Amino acid sequence: MAQDCVLLIGTESDNLQHGDELDTLTLDIAASLKKQGLTTVLISTNPFSFSLDAKQAVDHAEIVPVTSINVENIINKYHPRYIVPTLGGRHAFEVIQEVAESGTLQKNNVELLGSPLSTIRQINNPVMLSRTLHTMDAPTKKIATVDNYQAADDTVTQIGYPAIIRSIMPKTSSFWRIVHDKNEMHEAVTIGLQRSRAGQILIQQSLAGLKEIEVIVLRDASGTMMQLAMVEDIDPIGTHAGDSIAVTPAQTLLDREIQDMRDIAFAITRKLRVVGINHVQFALDEEKEQFYVIKNSPYLDRMSTFVGQATGYPVGMVVGQLYAGMNLVDIHLDHGYYRHAAVTEPVMDRVAVRVPVWPSSILHGKNRLLSTQKKSLGSVIGIGRSLEEALCKAISFDHGEDLRLQAENKLSEDELISGLIHPQIGRLYLLMEALRRGYSPEELSEMTKVDEYYFVELDKLLDLVKQLNGHPGDEKLLGQAKYLGIPDKLIADLWGLSEGRVAAIRHGNGINRTYKMVEPTGGEFATDVASYYSTFEMEDESQVTPTPSVMVVGAGPLQLGMGSAGDYFYAAVLAKLRHYGYHTIVVNNNPSSVTLSPLLANKRYLEPLIAENIQSIVGIEHPDYLLVPASRSDLLSALNVADETQLLTMPINRNTRSISSHFPLYNCDLLFDGKQLYQLAITADYQSPLNLKYQSTHQYLPVELTPLDKHQVERLVDQCRSSLTKPGLYQLVMSVHQDGTIKREGLLPLPLTDVAFLSKVLALDIPGLYSQIATDVLDDEQQLAVQHPRLVERAVYQAQFPFKALRVQNGQLSVKNVMGATMFLFPHQNKLS
Repeated sequence: MAQDCVLLIGTESDNLQHGDELDTLTLDIAASLKKQGLTTVLISTNPFSFSLDAKQAVDHAEIVPVTSINVENIINKYHPRYIVPTLGGRHAFEVIQEVAESGTLQKNNVELLGSPLSTIRQINNPVMLSRTLHTMDAPTKKIATVDNYQAADDTVTQIGYPAIIRSIMPKTSSFWRIVHDKNEMHEAVTIGLQRSRAGQILIQQSLAGLKEIEVIVLRDASGTMMQLAMVEDIDPIGTHAGDSIAVTPAQTLLDREIQDMRDIAFAITRKLRVVGINHVQFALDEEKEQFYVIKNSPYLDRMSTFVGQATGYPVGMVVGQLYAGMNLVDIHLDHGYYRHAAVTEPVMDRVAVRVPVWPSSILHGKNRLLSTQKKSLGSVIGIGRSLEEALCKAISFDHGEDLRLQAENKLSEDELISGLIHPQIGRLYLLMEALRRGYSPEELSEMTKVDEYYFVELDKLLDLVKQLNGHPGDEKLLGQAKYLGIPDKLIADLWGLSEGRVAAIRHGNGINRTYKMVEPTGGEFATDVASYYSTFEMEDESQVTPTPSVMVVGAGPLQLGMGSAGDYFYAAVLAKLRHYGYHTIVVNNNPSSVTLSPLLANKRYLEPLIAENIQSIVGIEHPDYLLVPASRSDLLSALNVADETQLLTMPINRNTRSISSHFPLYNCDLLFDGKQLYQLAITADYQSPLNLKYQSTHQYLPVELTPLDKHQVERLVDQCRSSLTKPGLYQLVMSVHQDGTIKREGLLPLPLTDVAFLSKVLALDIPGLYSQIATDVLDDEQQLAVQHPRLVERAVYQAQFPFKALRVQNGQLSVKNVMGATMFLFPHQNKLS
């Protein structure tokens, strides 16, 4: 090929181990590599991936499973000079090791970017990594590899309980469990060996109860390093880091501890010759003044996006340039930094927290208990001047009134104590209820192993709520409450007033939001990163966005029902409107959302998606269009926008289709522009082997229709054409009966999961077309560019569910429980397997 080519190993379906964060990072890194003159190729089967469709970042998209055979075939097809294996999680590392061991990399003179092969082998084999760390005198826990129960028993006898059992090279999702006795060990060893492709398990000394710290390091090929962030988990080790509330900057560490862990993280990153990002996790034993290295991850993950949003440092863009061979001192950031800004460590004049979001609807009983197995689906970010403000803003996504603890105050004392000792989902509210009942921070810290500092800070919040409850209309307390992030809705409920009345009291007393830039220099240098958070101070740093502008309220955190399909849709809408010259503004509290990429959003607000925040931003920006998900009825009913702003409801971001049938189901997917009805595709539902019903969690196309079938479908489509009045995307669901008749089952909004799938199958920008008919981009005389779709032999969509990973029995395989999806596309003459 004329240009050097780089292959990016992407992901398959969203799962509990990763969600939309990898797609976000893939977009930014691919765009950065392309800007350096490289041809970019991406392999992925995730239909919800925006990067696969993003021509500004990815030149060639290969929608095939991420396997060693397919990677080898793609190498033979495109002859890449480089491969980036750091965007597909641990699975990508395992696949690239298989490819390397086949001799394909050496034969084709392919270079790995980010992590050398020797490092990838060590990450895939923790025993090898442990030996490397031991030679460095890095403090590590005891570790051993075994392949049978007797060896496991002997090892645990030496290490002692509790111990950690984990699979080596797991077949599917990672397996990791803390065991406290022989019964638990026997079960964990059995499962661990079964799930290991190597037939081996790792046995480690447990450090449960110690404080967990993560140091994120950036390194270039010359050896220059910098610390991007130090993140502290509120929950101790024993709870998966993805299920803990994470805080940056670290709140409870001594300077000596910070410097020692930083030095070790730098030494490990140097030893492993990592270029780009490296995550080093530590367990800190404060009583013994000792810390241990517990994990090293030289690839990008959920913490990469969180740190990028919290600090304002453009992680993806810089990592992409490092992969392209540039050094930190030579990278010029394009938003006002002085020349060497890329090598300047971020400084924060604020606090950011990452709060997990749970699939609460399917977790019951013992499944609500937290352990080393991750259970959260996504997360939200809260940024404020204090820990209290950041926490309040993060938990506002629920209902805005969680500090009232209405469910927790019904617990008996025994239930409360059990919940404190055995952590479960939504633990933060349980901790606050214990404080409300009079437990001291010292007592609670002893029971939970959560640092006493956090209980002191939470107690301040609860004390203020108590004062508010007893002093309706108190202007001084109102100012204090807003500065700590307490939403108007909670204050209104406490005072017995309407939310609008509380807002009026605020405005009347000059208690108004101001917006601060999320910039990485702590105000030392003049910067413009176009990312903002709100607080209640004097100076406002946000300037009005130039017109024409469009403001999009994001889909929020990853939750069951849609996976990241909502993110895909809004990202594609943003890309199209930006292409047409609109300045794009995004409000989102999902730190991993691809909509927050600077490639899509000219301006970003990291704020709770509640009415008072959205109303405030609209009052500053005065956008031409405000796009709100149709499912956010709370926002649509509460927002009061001026005539200059047109409020548009976007397609639902929750798949609510309930139609299923014992008869085969066909889905005719339609786009109506207000005048003309376009038929996009006809898909068919697979029959579920569990209940023998056809349902839309598994679909395929094309559908073979007889002339009679085509006539019946056209008749039903014509009936739809005469009944439609509102432009939009629709799905005509039809059942095929034994006598050959096709009957209408319903005309529904086209689910965004299907939009993402069809956009890739048809090579058609369906979200972009929707944005054109929803706004005034097209003149009355212009027509939509709905070109003929590309031909495919077969395309299959398969929804993925979290039940196996969460060990949930008899989970319902319905659209409301979709976590992610995978797709298989078989274009003509495609020889990839």
